Amino acid sequence: MKLIVYCKRCSKKNTLKIKASDRVELKKRYGDKIDLTCKKCNAKNKFESRDIKAEPILGNSVLFLLTIIFIFSVIWFLWDYTKQVTSRYLLPVAVSIPLLIYVTASNAINHKIQIFNKS
Repeated sequence: MKLIVYCKRCSKKNTLKIKASDRVELKKRYGDKIDLTCKKCNAKNKFESRDIKAEPILGNSVLFLLTIIFIFSVIWFLWDYTKQVTSRYLLPVAVSIPLLIYVTASNAINHKIQIFNKS
């Protein structure tokens, strides 16, 4: 997850290079107000912790693409074995495992973002 804040002057999104799991930790590490210079208009502003929001990073998209690639490679490798009568359930099980891992990882990432934005 990445932390973002919108500039008070130009309303452009700025990403923060600080890390925190929730707003309480953010206040403990960096204080009540965080100084930030906007990347677009160079305005210097002080932001409170409630102005900072969390967003998912590119990792969700990369994780999804890796899952799709892994599923297709599993199908390609197991295609010959699925023609046998005894192994007809092998392919659905092999495909469902990476999907289950993706859903679990994606839910964990989204849960972290929700915790930060609600705190």
